[in-house]
Amino acid sequence: MPATVTEAAATMNFTDDASTDDRVGHGTHTASTAGGSGAAGDGLKKGVAHGSSPLVGKALNNRATAWTPGSSRVCGGPWTRRPMSSP
Repeated sequence: MPATVTEAAATMNFTDDASTDDRVGHGTHTASTAGGSGAAGDGLKKGVAHGSSPLVGKALNNRATAWTPGSSRVCGGPWTRRPMSSP
């Protein structure tokens, strides 16, 4: 989770990695574009949904591949579209 995004609403790991930590950088870039606070740029460039709590679903492993052909990428999409319960 990048420092510019507050807290994840939920996390899910669809890979063979031990955690949802982003070791490649694509997830961090995407999360910052979506929910970044702008802290890294003096608040001038905020994400399109700054202040949001993102869903963090890791679908590619630390080698940037799906560990079982198709499984992690196929599972990741439906997980993000499931109904969320209210806090």
